[in-house]
Amino acid sequence: MTKLVVSQQDNSGVIDRQLMTRLAEEGNVERLRIMSDEFIKQGGDVGSIPELVALFQRNFDASITQSGLEANSLRAFKSALALFQTYCDEMDLPWLPATTGTVKNYLAYRGQHVKKTTLGRDRWMISLAHQWAGAPDPTASIEIRKLLKNIAIQRRTEESVGAVGVRNKQVFDADQASPFREIYLDALHDLWHESSHIYTLRNLTLLTVAYETLLRESELVRIKIPHITSEVEHNDAGELVEHWKLVIYETKKKKGEMDFAPLSPRCVNLIEAYLSLSGRSLDDRGFLFVRHKRPTLETQAKSVGVDATGAEVFEQLAQRPHIHADYVDEIFKKGWLALFNDPKKVTDENADTVIHRQNLPVGALAGKIRRPPEPWSGHSSRVGACQDLLAAGETVADVQMAGRWADAGMITYYGRGILQQHNAMGRRRANKV
Repeated sequence: MTKLVVSQQDNSGVIDRQLMTRLAEEGNVERLRIMSDEFIKQGGDVGSIPELVALFQRNFDASITQSGLEANSLRAFKSALALFQTYCDEMDLPWLPATTGTVKNYLAYRGQHVKKTTLGRDRWMISLAHQWAGAPDPTASIEIRKLLKNIAIQRRTEESVGAVGVRNKQVFDADQASPFREIYLDALHDLWHESSHIYTLRNLTLLTVAYETLLRESELVRIKIPHITSEVEHNDAGELVEHWKLVIYETKKKKGEMDFAPLSPRCVNLIEAYLSLSGRSLDDRGFLFVRHKRPTLETQAKSVGVDATGAEVFEQLAQRPHIHADYVDEIFKKGWLALFNDPKKVTDENADTVIHRQNLPVGALAGKIRRPPEPWSGHSSRVGACQDLLAAGETVADVQMAGRWADAGMITYYGRGILQQHNAMGRRRANKV
């Protein structure tokens, strides 16, 4: 093929970067919209042209301020957009313009955790954002339509299987997260606790806090350093003992009610090690679990007293933003891979669908113990901790208090297998050989 003349396509119909750059500099949005699709089909990357990316961003910023969306729709759009932007930032990928591959991976990830309507909202948000920017719509690909169709089919299969109580290797109970038990946490602690890598230590600390407090994903990411407190009291031997706890100001079920969760010495040691590695301490303020990769510092007003007139004086403090709740799922997935990854199970045919990774070592427990039926998610620690407490002989009432459940229904659901072992017939027949 001959190289393109700067002002137009060549005789073979090839579009090159120079033409796209010139159109971007001219702000020729309508022609760019037409040319971009063809440029991508010919193997071009619109995200690699800085002038084009800058134009897309300007168009988007101008459009969102004059979107014409109703207030609720605009809030939904911004909320969904923030999730997508956080995902792309964590994966070191551009969100505008996004590639079809990025959107496909994002929707596949979201499809594991959200309902069909929420997944449709995510696709709508990405499509609308790119339309406003004048960028190619990455959701228009047939790959995306096939993905959403397959997710819908899988959901219907899971629902029908769950309705008749059938369970096998191909399908699983979609209503219950795979349990993250204490045996797995201890194995990860042995594997990671001496790491000097800040992400590894953060992930281990979060998994430990999640297990000990039974907090949900959205509650974990809102923990602030001052929420970690201690009390000193005398034990039976008359010695001073320090007890650590996490102050919980708000949960899903309790708004505005303060609650507490005890923290083990191991958990506190991990928190202190993680804070030290990130240049912080328990005396600092701000969120506990923060983003460390090119974070945009946020400011928070802190009262520092009053001035001569009696007016309150505030100091603007910069703090790192907390990780997003959806990324908690990724942290649990990293833990699962560290223990159970088996590169031998990855083939060219299933490389895009299985969680095993060829570029990671064999998991520490792979082939040694039976792995969980499915990879862990952010809710797995609540399920696993509930089962461990019941297996240790704790009463349903005590487990309900530990997990701050409004009623005992979820405890008996999560622990139904363990409770059935100790029911009347289980006790009667336990010694029969």
